[in-house]
Amino acid sequence: MTIQEMKTKYPINTMLHRRNAGTDYYYFVTGYVSETETQEKQLQLRMKGGTRIILLPESGLDQFDIFDMGLQIQQRNVDLKNMTYKKVAFTGHRPNKIGGYGRHNPARTFLRTKLKEICEYMIQNCGTREFMQGMAQGIDQDAGKVILQIIEERGEEEPIALFAAVPYPSQESTWPNEAQVYYRNMLDTICDYDLGKIVYVHEDRPRNKWDAIKWLDERNHYMVDWCDLLIAVWNGTKGGTSNCIDYAKKVGKPILLLKI
Repeated sequence: MTIQEMKTKYPINTMLHRRNAGTDYYYFVTGYVSETETQEKQLQLRMKGGTRIILLPESGLDQFDIFDMGLQIQQRNVDLKNMTYKKVAFTGHRPNKIGGYGRHNPARTFLRTKLKEICEYMIQNCGTREFMQGMAQGIDQDAGKVILQIIEERGEEEPIALFAAVPYPSQESTWPNEAQVYYRNMLDTICDYDLGKIVYVHEDRPRNKWDAIKWLDERNHYMVDWCDLLIAVWNGTKGGTSNCIDYAKKVGKPILLLKI
């Protein structure tokens, strides 16, 4: 298969799936780079948050390599077949590590699909009835969107609760206007449901950026302490998501990890 045939068969935004040694791998074709590209260029492509790049050698399909391969689902002290997890919380990356700020980019669209599959399974099989997310841009809000969709689709079935754990009032005040509007609309939508609730971990605004950073971690700790199981979307890098996962490990909470 020639490079052009490869690009025709697997166009940009195609989702691919492989299973290797019992692990499912999912990734997107978001671009191509010839083996003749410089190592520096390849490294830049590798480091793009949330992207999946196919390295396409000039020799064609037989030799092509996939790097920065996508989603692995890992379980830590989790038994989805036999245990009950009534309360589930989410943690995960900001948009820059999951494909960008466009909510409909391929990586975020795919992650929402997987989160929906997992949450629907847990509702049906694990007794899950309450979800909590932290309202940050990225995985938090995407998870909230997923649960709101599930609530709408369930209609008159047993109700599902969605809680927004907000670290402090006006956390969105420095965001772009469109992001602020989306944030406030989501809070309003949550409040419209009988079982929707907003929880402010701190009732005052932070005095400085150091307080803000600390309170974001405290928001994460609040969610972990509240939940029976933590769903984490993480690419292995240091930051707020890894801190939240480390805290969940420290206090012995089960973790369902979507490793990207």
